[in-house]
Amino acid sequence: NAFLATPGHHARFLAAVKAWPSKLYSAHVLIPVVKSHLNSIKTSDSAAASVSSVVLKEALAELYLGDGQRERALNLYLDIGRPSVLNFIARHDLLPFVARDKLALLVQLDTPAAVSLFVKNREVLPPNVVIPQLLGHGGFNARQTTHLYMSSLFEDDPSGFEEYHDKLFELHLEFAHGALMDFLKRSTGYDVSRAATLLAGNESLVFERVFLLSKLGSHEEAVRVLLLDAKDLSGAIKLASE
Repeated sequence: NAFLATPGHHARFLAAVKAWPSKLYSAHVLIPVVKSHLNSIKTSDSAAASVSSVVLKEALAELYLGDGQRERALNLYLDIGRPSVLNFIARHDLLPFVARDKLALLVQLDTPAAVSLFVKNREVLPPNVVIPQLLGHGGFNARQTTHLYMSSLFEDDPSGFEEYHDKLFELHLEFAHGALMDFLKRSTGYDVSRAATLLAGNESLVFERVFLLSKLGSHEEAVRVLLLDAKDLSGAIKLASE
């Protein structure tokens, strides 16, 4: 309580809450005290008050955690908006509390760390939960983030989440032409005919078109594409002989 009385000591209060074993103090008793100090700070617009507010919110989050109120602790960390919330979530097994509607917010705080967290914990956060939330915000950044997540997931497990492989094909087409051929060869979950239609006439992805046409059994068309679009006579002769 002595640390709480002076704003300049709020950081020391937070350090004590983090460092001291919870059995040395009563979180249940301290929570309303900290909330009272937070409410009084809200009436001030000074920079010092803003810093104290963040420090006390973090302290309150730690107290909530010690009191077993994990979701309230998480919501405070999210309100603070620090990337360190991702470590907090992983350390205290809070993923179930963010699964419903907070994944896009975590990505905004630290995209690489959030994507890594989602991929490593796909049993708790399956793709059919993550992907709709990431895409749900719409726009270029949402698609780019979803592409990063799905690409990482595919590298980790190419046979998983096959119901979304058509979407991953589209995102590769938008963001990563260099990843397309490897994806086409390794995935068994995309619609080959649809993919060939989307690539039709694309002169920068000739060999991907040839691969898909061959997979569809359209060998004559594949040979024609090699000859006319790729100017690859030896490749066309080899494909024709096969």
